[in-house]
Amino acid sequence: MAETPGAVIDPNAKPAVDPNAAAVDPNAAPGNILDEAGKEAKAAEEAENKRLLETPDDKLEEADKTKKAALVEKNKAAEAEKAAKEGAPEKYEFTVPEGFVLNQKLVDKFTPLAKELKLPQASAQKLVDMYSAIKAEEATAQAQAFTKFVEDLKAETIKGLGADYKEQLAFAAKTRDRLMKPELVEKLNASGLSNDKDMIDHLITVGKAISEDAMPAGKPGSGAQKTVADILFPSAAKT
Repeated sequence: MAETPGAVIDPNAKPAVDPNAAAVDPNAAPGNILDEAGKEAKAAEEAENKRLLETPDDKLEEADKTKKAALVEKNKAAEAEKAAKEGAPEKYEFTVPEGFVLNQKLVDKFTPLAKELKLPQASAQKLVDMYSAIKAEEATAQAQAFTKFVEDLKAETIKGLGADYKEQLAFAAKTRDRLMKPELVEKLNASGLSNDKDMIDHLITVGKAISEDAMPAGKPGSGAQKTVADILFPSAAKT
């Protein structure tokens, strides 16, 4: 039986290449186990630091609390060192939260001090942010206090006017709109005094006086019709 001839091998043929294989840079230096171990250790340390910083203290063990405190101090020191190296910029550019207006007078006073202390932009902005937060808290407290003040005035007025307070308030409102300029009404509203019982009682009294003094329709008056000034200032009218 004749033997089957062996396969012929092409000496110039190139080895097969896997198209899915990652490309290899022939000029790249080979890795070493020390670099790989260092990267892994650094990644593990960063993950642990992140866990400590993001976890509330009441959920940490005592040992972790100590580590976290040391880490916070280390970060502060690093930020301070970085700030000292950066120094103050040529010109500060500050931003404030939405709804706030940058107080240029305060900025002009703060800028020389910031430069003297060699505060970098980031550190100076942190102080501005803290100041804005304090002012926001103060504004909120003032708004809450004013709201309570107005609500207390309303409750006192309604109680004082009695069961028909709605009718009396409507009458006072008509008197106000008839006698007062819009600018004065705005001031009363801004101060909260539009809800004050003494103010409303005064408007009711004046409104009734004007109504009683009005000349009856179809009948001649007994004399010259009084003006609002005559009613409000009767002593001046007599002179």
